[in-house]
Amino acid sequence: MGVTAHPTAEWIAQQLTVAGATAATPTQVALAWLMVRPGITAPIASASKPEQVGDLVKATTLKLSSGQIAVLERASARDG
Repeated sequence: MGVTAHPTAEWIAQQLTVAGATAATPTQVALAWLMVRPGITAPIASASKPEQVGDLVKATTLKLSSGQIAVLERASARDG
């Protein structure tokens, strides 16, 4: 029997791929993805350090392509 990666690992791998393609951080990708999901009216995020605030704010302007959103959606569906 082969070893199967945990579904969360797949989502993280796709998140990192999208982050690299968009010159964004993984946090920005996750928040940008949450903001375009139906039924999510306001993702809640917090910062424990002042420099993290800028990272969170930049997520509001990150535009993911429909292909990037689809990749993240598929990976998320496996994580349930």
